[in-house]
Amino acid sequence: GIRLFLNVYDLDPTSAGFNNWGLKYNNMGLFHTGVEVLDQEYYFGWGDSTFSGVRSNRPRSHGVHFYRETVDMGFSPLTEDEIDDVIQEFWEAWPELDYHPIHRNCTFFSQQLLAALQAPEPFPEWTHGAAAWGKPEW
Repeated sequence: GIRLFLNVYDLDPTSAGFNNWGLKYNNMGLFHTGVEVLDQEYYFGWGDSTFSGVRSNRPRSHGVHFYRETVDMGFSPLTEDEIDDVIQEFWEAWPELDYHPIHRNCTFFSQQLLAALQAPEPFPEWTHGAAAWGKPEW
């Protein structure tokens, strides 16, 4: 299988302080996440066009947010070609214009991508943090 990781970032130095102070442990943290697979990290970002909001970077090297930690999500049973197909499907299905800070954000994207990649480990709900409080189903 192919190893999957969830990389977690603090949004900025101020949110890092609050997350360390206790927001993370009370499910109120402010985080950015990306899925690491095949030596790339994929995440979802906002924009004002119909272009894809799926972006990639070197793992644990986001250009804006501050790396915090990595969560091992286990091994995907999919082949490299199957993983590439899943990523392509997400590339097409996640336009940047659809980004919403509560309902369709980077942590929701990461959770959906890891499910599609058949990650065996449960998604760490704490990464949704404060955004989850705005969702009626949480």
